[in-house]
Amino acid sequence: MRQFRFALALVFLVTAGGSWPAPASAAEDSREVDARALFAKGDYEPALDIYAKLFAEKNDPVYLRNIGRCYQKLKNPDKSIDAFKEYLRRGKIKSRERDEVNGFIKEMEDLKAQQAAAPAVAPPPPAVPVTPVEPTPVAAPPPAAPPPVAATPAPAVTLAASGESSAESTPITHRWWFWAGIGAVVVGGVVTAIVLSSGGSDKLPCPSNTVCPTN
Repeated sequence: MRQFRFALALVFLVTAGGSWPAPASAAEDSREVDARALFAKGDYEPALDIYAKLFAEKNDPVYLRNIGRCYQKLKNPDKSIDAFKEYLRRGKIKSRERDEVNGFIKEMEDLKAQQAAAPAVAPPPPAVPVTPVEPTPVAAPPPAAPPPVAATPAPAVTLAASGESSAESTPITHRWWFWAGIGAVVVGGVVTAIVLSSGGSDKLPCPSNTVCPTN
């Protein structure tokens, strides 16, 4: 009787669409909770690391789907497509979920085409180390040139001799040759007067106080 009741309960669970409860030993790994929390916050890199480790340990295809979703958020279409396709190949999934994953794959293929059409951006050139340049010593300016000295005018050249220059400054009446000329003129006049007074004689009168020869 007890076995019959247990069989009826089993049939009821199956027909009601229920699933077998997970055994206590199969409790959810705390790392899965952490990975979902990181994914919800947008920390896709650390979430991806956790899902990759879980897949390596448990080999559950579900982690492949999660890995594909992380790569999808990181805009890495190649790795995202590979993870999704491997999940479809290995996982036992329903048609509804399969359509959803195929939609993810289509989205990543479109992103891949856009990335291929976009012009490649050249990486910036590496920074060139700048060697400090020592300042060039500035030469001291040359000493200022002394101000030009005005040329002293040369003394006037005196063409005449010192005697002539002094003579030009002396009045004519104080010159010896003036009075010598005057004396000569006077003597000449006196001689002429005596000759004329003697009546044209060839003999000149004998001056006084002198002895004249007799003819």
